[in-house]
Amino acid sequence: ADPGAGAVVANNVIDTVTVTTANVTAGELPASGSSGHMVESGGNVLTFLLSYKAATDVGGLVALTQTASSGLASTASITRSVTATHYDQYGDAFPGGTVVFTSVNHMPTGISCTAGSGDICTTIAAHGLSAGDDFGIIDTGALRSTGSSPVIATSAVTGYTVLAAASTTTFTVAGDNAATVVFTTASTAADPAIITTTSFASASRTANSAGVATYSWADTESTSGVDIVTATPSAGTAASVKYYRLAAPSDVIEIGDGDVNRDEGSETNFGCVEFDAVGQDYIVVKMLDTDASDPIISYMQFTYDSNDHFGTAGGAAADL
Repeated sequence: ADPGAGAVVANNVIDTVTVTTANVTAGELPASGSSGHMVESGGNVLTFLLSYKAATDVGGLVALTQTASSGLASTASITRSVTATHYDQYGDAFPGGTVVFTSVNHMPTGISCTAGSGDICTTIAAHGLSAGDDFGIIDTGALRSTGSSPVIATSAVTGYTVLAAASTTTFTVAGDNAATVVFTTASTAADPAIITTTSFASASRTANSAGVATYSWADTESTSGVDIVTATPSAGTAASVKYYRLAAPSDVIEIGDGDVNRDEGSETNFGCVEFDAVGQDYIVVKMLDTDASDPIISYMQFTYDSNDHFGTAGGAAADL
């Protein structure tokens, strides 16, 4: 039986038995040298390990998979699907639990917003946003708003929507009360605010008899970026997967002076974020340092075959 709270570690109970001598007041004991004679010599400790199964299973880890880890950005929509398998504390299927799916979609650049003068936010690359799109701020940079709902201070915050997108690189912001956000401190390219959108609204599903919950949606995001999808169970540990929304592949040439610094306005750096030896392709992230504090980030996928050759020499910026 379950020995109760505080007595169990990872469903194991350890009992320790110490053997000591006792005075016998009746009967006879085997004499020394005779069969059955025992003496205490110190350190006579016996340890018993009891492993048991709890009376009630509880939610444990979630394993999350997706139908594809990348695809070209397209406003015409890409059908995507993720599957979460929920396990109990013993690694068996845990049916009936609620799993909530969420998306954190990273934008290609930060935003620079004016304060007290129209309160317009500008990006140095096309933002792909439309009126009504929701977004959160994961790094507020220099941007502040003391009177908005919610306020913008130093911590990450969500609850904003695009009020209007006047152009492909500018937009205005509404708070969770639908009122226009008025910024009290501006952000610039030197200290931009970093925002994330969602490729779908938060959705919950119930795990079936095999502990499996699936969610599918049409991704219409038009900008290259990484979309982090998370499955969070009502009980247990969440899991996440990364989906790389790709820009069209083009020739890549790294531009720089070969040191560990990414120089403002003068370097273009690349790094490998995914390598598939079976599918014979790889995905690179491109960092175009128009401003080192606000690079334009995009992802491209390339394929290779047995006739291609690779080198491993060279270095990269320390923070790439």
